[in-house]
Amino acid sequence: MENEQLDETTYIEKGQFDVADTPEELQTDDAVRQVDVEHALALDDFADSTKNQVTSFHRTAVTNVRLSQLRQEFEQKRDRTATMRLRKRSRVLIDDEFLLDRNDPQLAWGANKHFLDYFLLVAGKKGLHAVLPTTIADPSYSFKLDLHQRHRPWRARHSELGFDPAGRLLYIGSYHQEEIWLAMVPRTFTHEDDGDDFDDIVNEECNMQHINQPTTALSESHYCMLVYFLAKSLQACGFKDIYTLQDYPSPLKVDNIRNETNILGYTVHDKTVHELKFNDVRHLHEQIDDQYDAFVLDATEEWKADGFLNDNVPITISVRYGQNQDICGRDTEEEEGYHWHRLHNYRHIRTMAVALATHIECYTAEDWETIDFETLLDKHGDDIYDSPEAAERRWVDLRTYDLLDDEGKERNVYDSLGYRISRRKVNLPQDAQSAGIFFNLKDLHALFENPYANTNAEAVTPHYLYPIAGLRNVGQFQADGAFYCFTPLLRSLNHSLARHDDDDDDDDDQVHHPGPYIRSIFSQGYNASAHRVRTQSRFHDVQRGMLTAAFAGNYASSASNKRKAAELFDLCATSLPFERYNTKVSNSTFDQSLRMENVYVIDLFRLPLAQRNGRVVYRSIVRPLTRMWSHPSVLEQVKDHVKIFKPNILPHIVQWTSYGLCSILGSLYERFKTNLQERIKIEPYWVELIGALERTLNFCHTGNAKVLTRGVMDPTWLSLSCVLDGLPALSNIVPLRYTPHITVDISRNDWPLSKKTGQPLMTSQRSFQLNYGLEEMAAYVAIFHIKHSIRTLPPSFACGEPDYDIRLSLYLLDRALQAYEDDVRTLVERGVRANTSESLDNEDLTVASRSFIHERLGSLSKWVALKKPLGYQDSGHTLLVRAIVNQPELLQNGLPASTSSPKSVPWFVTNLIKAVDSRTPVSLPPFISNGIALPVMHEAIREVRTALSTDSKRNVPRILEDLLIKSINGREIMNVPWSRNAQPGPGRPPTLVVYDSWLNLGAAYSTPIVSHSIQENNTSSRHDSNAARSSIQAMSNDSRAPWAFQEVTVQNLHQVLNRSTLPIEWKIDAMTFKSEDKYVKDTYVWVKNNYDMQKPIHQTAILLAIMFSTALPDVLHGAAVPDSLTNNGSPADITTAVRNAEWTSPPKGRKGFVDRIPFVMMISTFIIAIYEPNSPLRQYMNEHKGSMGSGWTAKHGAKGVKPFNLVRIGIATAQRTKIFTSPLFNQSWALLPPSDVTEFHSDLCRNLRDLPYGPYTALVSTLGETAANRLASEQQVKGRGLTKRPPQGEPSNQPTTKKHRVL
Repeated sequence: MENEQLDETTYIEKGQFDVADTPEELQTDDAVRQVDVEHALALDDFADSTKNQVTSFHRTAVTNVRLSQLRQEFEQKRDRTATMRLRKRSRVLIDDEFLLDRNDPQLAWGANKHFLDYFLLVAGKKGLHAVLPTTIADPSYSFKLDLHQRHRPWRARHSELGFDPAGRLLYIGSYHQEEIWLAMVPRTFTHEDDGDDFDDIVNEECNMQHINQPTTALSESHYCMLVYFLAKSLQACGFKDIYTLQDYPSPLKVDNIRNETNILGYTVHDKTVHELKFNDVRHLHEQIDDQYDAFVLDATEEWKADGFLNDNVPITISVRYGQNQDICGRDTEEEEGYHWHRLHNYRHIRTMAVALATHIECYTAEDWETIDFETLLDKHGDDIYDSPEAAERRWVDLRTYDLLDDEGKERNVYDSLGYRISRRKVNLPQDAQSAGIFFNLKDLHALFENPYANTNAEAVTPHYLYPIAGLRNVGQFQADGAFYCFTPLLRSLNHSLARHDDDDDDDDDQVHHPGPYIRSIFSQGYNASAHRVRTQSRFHDVQRGMLTAAFAGNYASSASNKRKAAELFDLCATSLPFERYNTKVSNSTFDQSLRMENVYVIDLFRLPLAQRNGRVVYRSIVRPLTRMWSHPSVLEQVKDHVKIFKPNILPHIVQWTSYGLCSILGSLYERFKTNLQERIKIEPYWVELIGALERTLNFCHTGNAKVLTRGVMDPTWLSLSCVLDGLPALSNIVPLRYTPHITVDISRNDWPLSKKTGQPLMTSQRSFQLNYGLEEMAAYVAIFHIKHSIRTLPPSFACGEPDYDIRLSLYLLDRALQAYEDDVRTLVERGVRANTSESLDNEDLTVASRSFIHERLGSLSKWVALKKPLGYQDSGHTLLVRAIVNQPELLQNGLPASTSSPKSVPWFVTNLIKAVDSRTPVSLPPFISNGIALPVMHEAIREVRTALSTDSKRNVPRILEDLLIKSINGREIMNVPWSRNAQPGPGRPPTLVVYDSWLNLGAAYSTPIVSHSIQENNTSSRHDSNAARSSIQAMSNDSRAPWAFQEVTVQNLHQVLNRSTLPIEWKIDAMTFKSEDKYVKDTYVWVKNNYDMQKPIHQTAILLAIMFSTALPDVLHGAAVPDSLTNNGSPADITTAVRNAEWTSPPKGRKGFVDRIPFVMMISTFIIAIYEPNSPLRQYMNEHKGSMGSGWTAKHGAKGVKPFNLVRIGIATAQRTKIFTSPLFNQSWALLPPSDVTEFHSDLCRNLRDLPYGPYTALVSTLGETAANRLASEQQVKGRGLTKRPPQGEPSNQPTTKKHRVL
């Protein structure tokens, strides 16, 4: 099958230069806005800076440093001084020795070198008009038809196509140096015949109809339609051996189209490119123009179903960029006009866009040569004036008009159009170089201001400043239009075209509508040296983040990524990026003139048909546009807003100003060179610091604020200093020392963190993603978080655990399990979407089946968003079943189960650890191939083992397993994807984890806890009910599934005997605690974190708490000691008296005896905490002579949660009669010995399982017969049919013939 998912980055523009370009490796989501740079320059303030984090930065004084000092430090290699300067804020002062005075009479200015940098033609009629020349025969003509790049995106910048390109464009080949695209545009867009409505042709609402496609590329079906139409057209033209088998093949799939025609080649790997000569293209064009509508009319319903063919027509677009072709030379007008005329026939071109570049040069003249005035008169005539302004100029006589004024400057004269006439020419040596010119950014906004604007919005053309080389006020710009001084010149040029328009009013092919013929839509200005220092791509080495990628490569895990990392290291080992730049600018001669680029859109449909030709376009539009830069109203204003450096200064300034920064980068590279070479992982903090420093260096070279990631670079001062001061500075997060070499450190505890997640912020995400892929990036992110977590364990995590090593280990394992959950999400989402996509492509799919697929996708989206996707809460299991099961009738069976299912959590943990420790080249279950969890878990377990090994008495393997079990339970991981079932016969068992084979991690039991009543009013709800039933059954069979004690009666309490987790109502938030009684809350937290069903006392506590809560509100007792007891009564007698004590109701007005939840929590916590010597309660009692403290007794005693009731329900024994009044631990009451606890637990569980009367017996043995009878009457249990016993002390009645009351 054809590879349908080509990476868009495959297609790179050829040499296109854009001041605002940002390498994808350095793009970021929290970048500084470019508009903030201008505000910082104007107001000396950084809007939106996070001043809470960087108060010290704003309080730090700014020092000035001269550029000459920075040059001296660079040339003398004084890296210590340069590096230490980064500890403070600094701004550069430019010495006069580096500058030229723009008023110097010896400066010669010129704007005579022009270049075509971008060229776009959009046809306005169907066919191949964009590739048709004007000649009727051309033996050198060649058009290469390439239909194999359907995913290629349209990336031309600053173009106005006139229609919405989404889902409409197809690259179809090349003509000369131009890319040719086929565009399917709305029919209103084209001018097909005289009957077309001109209002529709220019109607933006009609022409901007949107197709719901994520990119400009055609959908697969639309691509197939156009390819097949071209194939039939070429077949009709008799081109080569092109054939088609059917008129309208189905389905519209690329594989099928390959079978129906050979236009794409004969095999999947065949990338045939057809070379068409002039006549071939002409015939194909005529075929498209004549037959397209008939082809659409005869198409099948499948082809016409979405209206794409009916509503749109094919036109062509030609685009050429980055060629930097010299144009508009002094003596080349005729020849250039001929070439513009020959290459394209403009008759049916709707719009044209051109980027015209001009170099503004400045030389220091050594000698001038006066031009004879007769020569000037012969060339310009007598219309010569002393001013460019028509309203104030006076005619001059060159014979008497002095050449120079009193200051030695030339007295300028101008022609009738206001252009300056040079009266002398400069003599320059052969090796003369232009001065280096940049803009003075401080007041550059004046060039974009419209003094006649009616509103603020119109007052200034949006523009963006890019300070260069740390100079803060010196640099380049981009804008959404030309300087305002072009406005009158463009208006004049448009008027001249309008005069031609008036001469051809009867032209039927001319589109009349208001507005200019020519509009400026974009401009940028930068130094021409930028073209020399970059590589063949758009960026030079310093911009690409090469060091960041090399450092990040140490975390690469796949073989291909390791090779790429090795290649990046080799590049750095040969020469570091900034060293490569230094090599380029050393001893090189650069063009340092100011390069200005304006992009214009020209509405050719507005020109009369006779003027739509290359000669008119060139002579009447292109040449006048380039000449405008020489007009005094433009050039003089530009000269007022530039900074002029002496030759050979400009390319070196960034070397001087960034020397300290580069010294740190070089030092860090040398420090970690061995790590890079031997693939020893470098601590993530250093990777991120390298990323921040390289981003800073990029800003120094480009002034592009998009590379400054605020999350990391504001607190470290790098972004703040670059924007506000120009020169970079570092905060105390990155301490610098020089002893005797550069020493860089990182204050890891102060590393910037995300406010939302608490995770350490990064600068290297994009570099990771683009160089090594999303999986590698995600693994690194998790590893970084784990490394940082070791230093900054969240105080709220497992706060009841007193052992720091255990807390840290639990946190690291929890993070690793989150990574595992992310892997599972990705696995399931990819699997389900691939499965459903394949099904949806089936044309024979029924409505019901299609609806079921959409239900699956909806369930998938909800499931993916769950915080704990592998458990049962929030309908997680039901949603998972709905998403994965691909047939409605199989929903009731639940998740497709592995033959290994079910397994216990300890078994799962054992296999997980084996997979982590395995050295096999493939991922073993439970880890997912190419996922992030395996490296993250490997790192987490390594750190956990290290942490646990600090105490030699610890059994590290056993503790690791216990902590993993606890973490898995905490994250409610109940079901996990597994490998496919092994097939009979020889061979290794499968190890690849798949999305449609699942393993349950809980023990089974027979009947469900609850029975849900589910209505089945429609198909969707029936699917819901089947999936829900399967989830209920799965929960019933899963010992770790969530459960609610309020949904369980005592009669079916046996159903939760396999539950290894606390009930869902058991939540700390359900209780209130006083801040001064911290040990009370700590006890509850400890019980929640340490609950273990395998311990008899723990499960006994939950069961007794549930049974106790059913007796509410009668859970209190009298305070008086029974008369039958004396102070010398035996413990057995006292225990019996307590157990036989009457249950009483709370006094009238005492509240809090209705809600069962607090009582279940209090009783279970009390029992577990009192039996566990390590609990906070017992620790407190040990320190206070057995007293539970007023904090505990005040909260629990009034509710009957006290030692008396523990004895009463049989889980403790009384020792003295003070149990009735003021019980003291181990004095008036005591715990059962371990063997008795085990026996108690065994008897209790046996009774609960002994149906139907065992639960009643359990109640009698704990709460007493009276309470058991009351609960039986309330149908909490099934009571035995026993004759009611008379009150104690009364004789039993003999049987009579009367009916006795039975229970």
